[in-house]
Amino acid sequence: MKTSVNYKKFFSILSIVSMTLLMLGSCKKYPEGPVFSLQTPGHRLVGKYSINRCFVGGVELTNELNGTVFTFKNLKGNNTFLINGTGLSISAAYSWPYSKDYLDLSTFYYMDNNRIIPALEPFTQDAEIRIIIMLLKQREFSFEIEFNDKIYRYELEKNE
Repeated sequence: MKTSVNYKKFFSILSIVSMTLLMLGSCKKYPEGPVFSLQTPGHRLVGKYSINRCFVGGVELTNELNGTVFTFKNLKGNNTFLINGTGLSISAAYSWPYSKDYLDLSTFYYMDNNRIIPALEPFTQDAEIRIIIMLLKQREFSFEIEFNDKIYRYELEKNE
């Protein structure tokens, strides 16, 4: 009889410790992000996204990005960020300390057929860019970039 009480006590303590670790390990890190998720932030980010909405300095510029695809890849520890649209190709490496609410982009490659789309202006520079994560769910990703005294906000929906 005493043995079964010890098992109950052991499983009770194990349950409490497990729940505590789960809650602490997946706490809400982004202003609009999920409170609880079993996927790592990196796993939620990887994929292809289409533009739902885009704002530059509070002005909506979603239409000029029609058909543009944002892709986040992680191949063998190499993080790659791509933007592809009609006559437009941008790529960069990114780093993300998962404990933070931002990504750092660097090493840009940009090909544009001599046109600059205002909604993508921050990505056309060879510079370090910090993407502030506003929302990261399984099928949604929103972020902001401050560039040339303007706030660029992108709201994306995962395609796959």
